[in-house]
Amino acid sequence: MSVSNKKNIIISGCPRSGKTALSTLIKREWPYYNILHCDTVRNTIVSLMDKSGFDKCFHDDNMMTDLMIEFINQSIMESEYPYIVEWSRLFPSLTNRIAGEVITVSLSLGHILSDELVKMCRRYDDDTDFTYHMSDPELKEHCDRWISVNDRILLEKDCSDIFVNTYDNRNQAFEYVIDKLRNAII
Repeated sequence: MSVSNKKNIIISGCPRSGKTALSTLIKREWPYYNILHCDTVRNTIVSLMDKSGFDKCFHDDNMMTDLMIEFINQSIMESEYPYIVEWSRLFPSLTNRIAGEVITVSLSLGHILSDELVKMCRRYDDDTDFTYHMSDPELKEHCDRWISVNDRILLEKDCSDIFVNTYDNRNQAFEYVIDKLRNAII
């Protein structure tokens, strides 16, 4: 099977759940994969729109989702290499809008408390992590939002509705993806 026929890998999940770590591990094992860090792309678009004085229309989640999916699809179609697409806002039910065949992995923070997540960030983050430079109160505010019961329930329901497993730890997710890759499904 040629590289261009390999499946794309979609990694969804809330911030700090291990999307980038998993992407990096997969890329290390299979270097022909491209990585799209869609949260970075989205944040850049929003920042540029804010600075340029454009309408805040790109803050609308549906419009931004449509724009990002179009960007992902254009990237996939213009490359001979498969992609690892990681994005916190790409719920698994949206992956049917992604070009080509995909393997979907969804990472969850599980039932962790926000104080525990703050401690994890402080223990494991380095200066390449966007949370590294946040003050403790700012990080706590973000952690509260990321682990909100509503977001976790929405993600788990979305995954359940389309028969996608969620993983509370990146090692389980990595083993799942590795198994799929080694069995030449991708």
